[in-house]
Amino acid sequence: METKVKTNQVKELLKRAPYLCGCVEPERVSHMFTLLYDTTAVGDSAFDRSKADMTIVDNRIRLIDLTSPFFQAEKPEVAKKIKALLIICMWSGYFRKGYVSKEELDSVIVANKEAAQAPIPEVDAIMDYSAALSIWWWLI
Repeated sequence: METKVKTNQVKELLKRAPYLCGCVEPERVSHMFTLLYDTTAVGDSAFDRSKADMTIVDNRIRLIDLTSPFFQAEKPEVAKKIKALLIICMWSGYFRKGYVSKEELDSVIVANKEAAQAPIPEVDAIMDYSAALSIWWWLI
């Protein structure tokens, strides 16, 4: 039987991402991301899998997508890596729960692997590619 341990890597990455990406007003964005993650009802509706998620992978993180012009990230390569890691983390968890097939997961990984493996030490110190494949987004 697999042990599922809640990790804080996702929360830590969300909390620090606006600073790492050089967003305008990073403290405001960080606070918003942390609240979104901590507020179960909002978090569930924001991140829980739906039919729309099966057609557009990016829908999964649209509310926290630092590559969006809304956040004005000065370091787009960092924002792209964080986005890729979060997508892989979510979909890997869905595969382990049986929500998506191995083929669907592989497709998501192929589309995001290069960005997720970009050498950005300050991001990798929080979550790297191998962690994104194995950790759980939520306590399940």
